[in-house]
Amino acid sequence: MRKKNKKSKLFLSDIINEDTEFFPLMSDEDEENIANEDTPKILPILPLRNTVLFPGVVIPITVGRDKSIKLIKDVYKGTKSLGVVSQKDLSIEDLLSREQVRPNLELLSKNINSKVVLVTGAGGSIGSELCNQI
Repeated sequence: MRKKNKKSKLFLSDIINEDTEFFPLMSDEDEENIANEDTPKILPILPLRNTVLFPGVVIPITVGRDKSIKLIKDVYKGTKSLGVVSQKDLSIEDLLSREQVRPNLELLSKNINSKVVLVTGAGGSIGSELCNQI
């Protein structure tokens, strides 16, 4: 086992005992290098769906959104540092602080059928859900 350095940083190898069937993905030296890196004050963030990244593992990632592609190109030109977060699909219940109220289809059809309806804010989560239900 590795001893803590003079800055009292905790390494993964410090909390794993010899009986653990665990193979570290990073060496203590890798952890030390990461711990000593300066993190920029502003760190671009790349949200990823359906992908989990682990430290020390190199895997290809698929980036399809225009904003994400631009971010990758900008980071490559500049600092070459970016943060990655795992993105989760949300449901309506995740956004509301209450239970979802189901639309009254009879009332909707009486007031909306054969009429032009303008929904403002349809680019956001609530407006787009209204458009889906209407």
